Amino acid sequence: MEENKNTLRNQIRTMLHMQRELDKEILNKQGIKKYPYENIKIALIVEIGEMMNELPTKFKHWKSTAIDDREKALKEYVDVYHFLLSLCNEYKMSVPRYLECLNDAQEYQTRAEKEDKTILISKVLASLVWNVSEGYIDKAVGSAKLLADVLGFTQDEIYEQYLVKNGINHQRQKQGY
Repeated sequence: MEENKNTLRNQIRTMLHMQRELDKEILNKQGIKKYPYENIKIALIVEIGEMMNELPTKFKHWKSTAIDDREKALKEYVDVYHFLLSLCNEYKMSVPRYLECLNDAQEYQTRAEKEDKTILISKVLASLVWNVSEGYIDKAVGSAKLLADVLGFTQDEIYEQYLVKNGINHQRQKQGY
């Protein structure tokens, strides 16, 4: 159990650091002096929509040919996560505080498991969007954790995909993206 906590702590620390470095690179390259909070919030919300479009069976009741693409959805979730980590860094969220937010979310997970999955996804998405738009980043971290749990994305999957996508994002910056 303690080993899992240490692994999670190290993963969070690594991702926050990697995101800080990527953001510095982007902001310097673009000549941005003031952090674009509102742009990041909008981008995060757009990525949520892109993720859900990869999971049409979760909400497109009218589409009889709907097929979920879990791997693409995970990649889009990690895009959401990149922007959330950017906000965590800008709000100076520490690793211990981040972990507290995950623990807070676990309390709601137990109660939420009794709900219809579609209702639960709807509530978690609404919570994530609301918390981000209002600047409640600590609550958004919890909502993002619940969303990953509901969609069946593990922390290790998120971490591995984050490492891949972060590398792609750095490469894109070098190529003039």
